[in-house]
Amino acid sequence: MQVKKSLVTMTCFVALGGITLPAVHAQAPVATVASDYKVKVGDTISIQVLNHPEFSLAGTRVQNDNTISYFFGPIAVSGKTVSEIGKLVTKQLVDAKQLVSPVVSVSVAAREPMTVNIYGDVRNAGKVELRDGMRLLDVLALAGGLPTDRYEFYKLVVYRPNGPLPVDVAKLYTGDIKQNITLESGDNIIIDEADPSETMVRVVGEVRSQSSVVIPRDGSILAVLNAAGGVTPAAALSEASIVRKGQTIKVDLRGILETGFVKSGVKLEAGDVLVIPLNKKVFRTNGATQKTGEIIYPDDRSLTLFQALSIAGLPAQNADLKNVRLTRKLTDGKDETTTHNVASMLKGDLTKDVAVKPDDSIFVEPKSNKKRFGLQDALWAVTTVTGLLRLFR
Repeated sequence: MQVKKSLVTMTCFVALGGITLPAVHAQAPVATVASDYKVKVGDTISIQVLNHPEFSLAGTRVQNDNTISYFFGPIAVSGKTVSEIGKLVTKQLVDAKQLVSPVVSVSVAAREPMTVNIYGDVRNAGKVELRDGMRLLDVLALAGGLPTDRYEFYKLVVYRPNGPLPVDVAKLYTGDIKQNITLESGDNIIIDEADPSETMVRVVGEVRSQSSVVIPRDGSILAVLNAAGGVTPAAALSEASIVRKGQTIKVDLRGILETGFVKSGVKLEAGDVLVIPLNKKVFRTNGATQKTGEIIYPDDRSLTLFQALSIAGLPAQNADLKNVRLTRKLTDGKDETTTHNVASMLKGDLTKDVAVKPDDSIFVEPKSNKKRFGLQDALWAVTTVTGLLRLFR
């Protein structure tokens, strides 16, 4: 007898006594599966017994208890290939003494749709359809990927009934195959941003914007200062510090704005607090200068007398620039005053320019505004007095 060959993509032929025959044409639509595919809950399988339609099933669904209902009792099929299921059906028919050498064909008629759920910090969270062999990176790509490429800032866990599977996101995206696990239907993928203490640096003190800044990959202090809007003119860069896990690390940042580097080579770490204190160093000017009183002494450089007066705004007129007085308090508490010719410095001779230190005082004597008593003034005075005497007489 000639029997039509089955159109089933993957069909199992089982017979006792070493005889294998082609199966009859399947009644139900058949799913395309690999030979090593293992049946899952929700799949529908077809069972055909050659020449015995009374023992054949066009489709039976795998129940939540991992079994299918067959004529002589349930058969546990979840996690088994169609070849293994065919042997179980054959054994049941023989044990029930219904057939001696049945020829059984098992195929997957329909597969339960496979999906995974992805939640958290991805562009398109929700349900993702899963195909055979899909790995974690495949699903993340279908979900739109992470919002940034700072993968070290994320935590990922794949939750399964038998327990959670933590994944190192940074290693996952740098090619660690162990992190790129094969997913299973029903997996729940949770992606959370790491705690700010693990990703951010806080900047406080004399910066334009006191805020938390994402830690640069290279730990650059300059990059963090720029992200905070830069430092204020009153910043004491030489007295900056980093608070790290309860410890204070002193950092001299003088020159960082010009060179971009820190002499000590210190770099920031996530969770650090960068403190830029107020510059309390001042010098004082009085007399014929545009600014008087306390003026902030630069934190990143020293000053000379000519530079200090340039900051204070030296007037071009009405100032005795040949006798500018510089007063400094000595270690014994006494004041020392020296006189300097700034007029010559204005002409380009800086050979006698001197250093100005914090707390020094500079005094520029204003010129007298009184006119000299000339001949006209004398005549006016005599005339005025004579007129007054005549009036009184």
